[in-house]
Amino acid sequence: MAEKFGLAFGQINIYTAQTDNALNFAEMIMPGKRLGQLQSKDFSDPDKQIFAAVKNVHFINVLDVKSFISHAYYLNSPSVSSDLIQVPLHNSLPGSEDRPLIHKQYNFWEIPKGYLGILPKK
Repeated sequence: MAEKFGLAFGQINIYTAQTDNALNFAEMIMPGKRLGQLQSKDFSDPDKQIFAAVKNVHFINVLDVKSFISHAYYLNSPSVSSDLIQVPLHNSLPGSEDRPLIHKQYNFWEIPKGYLGILPKK
């Protein structure tokens, strides 16, 4: 089923943050990696190959998280908010001119510090 998941949607962007303390706490009381903290190193080589074939699923690491719990970084971070806006406005992919994210490996990206996206096209 996982191999077909990405085909059902136009674009799936999963924002992750290693500093998400709510997810860190959840992992302490219930072992297992949380979706919001996954990195490429957490996948086996066969899993990475599956994601490489599914071009519309993107894991986007957020570095610039500035709150104690850090779980609502998508609301508190201008970088994440700016990036979120680019997808429905322009159907922009990570790494495009509209979304100049840093490509790490396979489907893994990083929001550069200070990223604020671009102004809407006219």
